[in-house]
Amino acid sequence: MDIRKTISTKIKEMPDNEVLLLRVLYYVNELANNPFLKQFDLLSKLQDNWDGYGAPKISNTAIDNCITIVNHLKVSENIEILPTEIGGVQIIYKPNQSERLSCNVGDKELSYYVKKDNKKTYFSPFLECNEHNFNEVANNINNFRNA
Repeated sequence: MDIRKTISTKIKEMPDNEVLLLRVLYYVNELANNPFLKQFDLLSKLQDNWDGYGAPKISNTAIDNCITIVNHLKVSENIEILPTEIGGVQIIYKPNQSERLSCNVGDKELSYYVKKDNKKTYFSPFLECNEHNFNEVANNINNFRNA
C-alpha cells in the first residue's frame, strides 16, 4: 500500500483537535526551515487594489521566484520582503543604515542595486529570472560584507 494513502487514512481517522495540532506542527516546522514563509503567505493573500491605489494582486510566479532567491540565503536578519505596486516582490537587505541591496523580482525579470559605504552604487537592470541570476542576487547578499 502507498505510504501516502496509509498516512491519509490515519489522519482521517484522527479527532479534529489532533489534526489541527498536526497542521500547526507542520506549519511551525516549515517556519523553522524558512523564516520568510509567513511573509510569502501574506503576500499570496493580497488581492487586487491591496494598496488602495489599484495595485494588482502579487503574482504567484514572482513569489516563487523570490522564494528561490531566499532559499539560497545564508542570512535572514536585516531582510525585508515587500510587495511592489506592479505585482512583484521586493527583497531589501540592510545590514546597517548606510548600506543596502534592493532587488525587485517579477514573473520574468528582476533588477537589483547594491549601495555600499563610500563606493559607487552598482545597478543591474532587467535580468532574466533564472537560476543563475537568482544565485547572483543571493551571493551578493551572502557576501555583502566581503565584496
